[in-house]
Amino acid sequence: MRFTPNEQRFIDDCLTNLRPHQARRLMDMVAPRTVQVDGCLIREGKTFENLIYILQGQVSIWIDKHQVKACSDGQMLSELTLSMGMTATATVIADETLRCLIFDGARLATLITHNHEINRALFASHFCARDKLMGSISRYIEMYGAPAKTPRQKDSIRPAQPVFRQP
Repeated sequence: MRFTPNEQRFIDDCLTNLRPHQARRLMDMVAPRTVQVDGCLIREGKTFENLIYILQGQVSIWIDKHQVKACSDGQMLSELTLSMGMTATATVIADETLRCLIFDGARLATLITHNHEINRALFASHFCARDKLMGSISRYIEMYGAPAKTPRQKDSIRPAQPVFRQP
């Protein structure tokens, strides 16, 4: 099995226990992308159904017009909203030229519905990233206090099913 250097990096970082032929199936749905400085990858409150893996560069995470976190090389974006079937919980802006891998969410959902090994591998990598989410929430509360307005369920949850399923 052959992988590009970018694909191999994602596999090494996020799919350590996945067999090569399974990893190839997942990597067949990825598109490399370059985003210029100040480019918006994800907009808070909007539907975003893809998974992003940062190869190189840094992004800022903004919630309600307040920067709460920065993410860079080797981190995933939108894994929580994709996995739970929610609209985007934050806006993500490129702080510098960004190289990333974009996984098509619809194809990903189909693949993991039928392939439990890939589902388990992505589910495990999703939980490895929980510190990123907790850090963002903690930073927001530290800087601005608890949000005055919490989203109503109908505003934040799409009727679609979550993508990742607990094995």
